[in-house]
Amino acid sequence: MNRLLHINDHRSSRRHSLGLTEHPTPRPPGPRGLPVLGSLVEVWRDPLQMLLASSLRYGDVFQFKLGARPFYFVSHPDGIQRLLQEQHRSYAHWPDDNANLRALLGHGLLINEGETWRRHRGLAQPAFHRQRLGGLVDTVAEAVAEVARRWERCAASGELVDVRAEMGRLTLAIVTRALYSMDASDQADFIGQSLSRAIRHVAHWQMLPFKTPALANRRFLATVQALDRVVYDVIEQRQRDGRERNDLLAMLMEARDESGAGLSAQELRDEVLTFLLAGHETSALGLTWTWYLLAQHPAAERRLRAEVVQALGGRAPVYADLPRMPYMAKVIQESLRLYPPAGTMGRCALADDEISGYPIPAGSVVFFSQYVTHRLPAYWPNAEAFLPERFDEGAATGRPRYAYFPFGGGPRQCIGKHFALMEMQVALALLAARFRLAPVPGYAVDPRPAMDMYPRRPMMMRVLNQPTA
Repeated sequence: MNRLLHINDHRSSRRHSLGLTEHPTPRPPGPRGLPVLGSLVEVWRDPLQMLLASSLRYGDVFQFKLGARPFYFVSHPDGIQRLLQEQHRSYAHWPDDNANLRALLGHGLLINEGETWRRHRGLAQPAFHRQRLGGLVDTVAEAVAEVARRWERCAASGELVDVRAEMGRLTLAIVTRALYSMDASDQADFIGQSLSRAIRHVAHWQMLPFKTPALANRRFLATVQALDRVVYDVIEQRQRDGRERNDLLAMLMEARDESGAGLSAQELRDEVLTFLLAGHETSALGLTWTWYLLAQHPAAERRLRAEVVQALGGRAPVYADLPRMPYMAKVIQESLRLYPPAGTMGRCALADDEISGYPIPAGSVVFFSQYVTHRLPAYWPNAEAFLPERFDEGAATGRPRYAYFPFGGGPRQCIGKHFALMEMQVALALLAARFRLAPVPGYAVDPRPAMDMYPRRPMMMRVLNQPTA
């Protein structure tokens, strides 16, 4: 009896330390779904719409099932702040059962945990300090110039371009040059397509309620092995040539811990693949959706171009020019609100917790979504409209911190946030001054989340020259 009282006292103390109530309400509401399948059909058809509609109907926290397994979804900014910041140590960054994601990224920063994550984050952080970004603007501009030459030919011939593919090729060229001092133009299509194919498989596999070996999984592993060959070749070439460089890979290869040991070849491989994926996908998708929105809103496109022309006068930008183009920054912010590249994220509860009054048992998987929270009318009036003015100075007064979090938040906020924003601003400034993109009649937006939020179909557009006057 005394031991039972002691256990109860310990649980009470634990709940008090986490800010939990003594008598939490019953489990959160949510869609009933179908027998056996739960909400799997709705998630499979349109996961973003299912999550948004359920949030609007059931409130700050709801529960749904995929197969027989229950999941939680949090949409309120305060709940997201608890997950990402206040109680982030009580949640694992990724559920343990995603073996495919581990096969792709190993123990890279995106999915690593604990002390090894902190060590790797500390080693990589200097490569992304703001003071280093100025030296990378020319690298971005050189890669953009290659896109501009290609678009000149397309404007002359009337050839359509796939904006998603164009932006993916651009940002992959930037990240390989800026972070790894290499030009991967010969392999850009292979690397980009392989990464996209692999990550879509990871997302698809995670959705399945019953995971069994399949031909698709063997193909995925073959894709990972092909990427491994490319990455290990890069590492081996760097080790052989011995040239001094000042990039991310050099910092990781030269890093030593207290015992004098450096990162293993496997650890280097994991980080290279992680930054290849995260370092170009976020910016590529951000630019893709920004071009889509500008094509739908010609007045915003004209205002942005006028600002760029006035600020730059036809020359390439330097880092100090970026604050002189505030409307462009607001366009990007609003694009990231409507179509955040990382549309949905997840955490696994390591201990009992409580969010918005609802108990979250240890072991539960909790999802939250930038796409959903960025569209809640309580924080974003006329939420579906494209309105860059939402980000005017003072417009965010009273808006909760985590009503807008395109790059995540807390200790695990995207390490490359400022690099990605600089990259997007320079690319948009250089291309929007010379070209505009016209949508193909009948094209309808159809975002499909994998780990990142892709257009479901190729985003074909026509390249038109801007007037010279």
